[in-house]
Amino acid sequence: MRVATVKVTFDRETGEKLEEEVVDVSEVDEDEYYRPIAEFLYKKLKEAKVI
Repeated sequence: MRVATVKVTFDRETGEKLEEEVVDVSEVDEDEYYRPIAEFLYKKLKEAKVI
C-alpha cells in the first residue's frame, strides 16, 4: 500500500490552512499501517468491556 507523509501549515489565529506539502511517499505493509489503530481500539474496547 502506498502512503504519503503530508506537512500542513495552519494559521493559529484563524485556523485557515496556509500550505500543504507532500514530504514523502512510500510503500508500507498493510498490517504495519493499521496495527497502531487496531491496538488502540482493542484496548479501548476491552476497557469498556465491549469485547
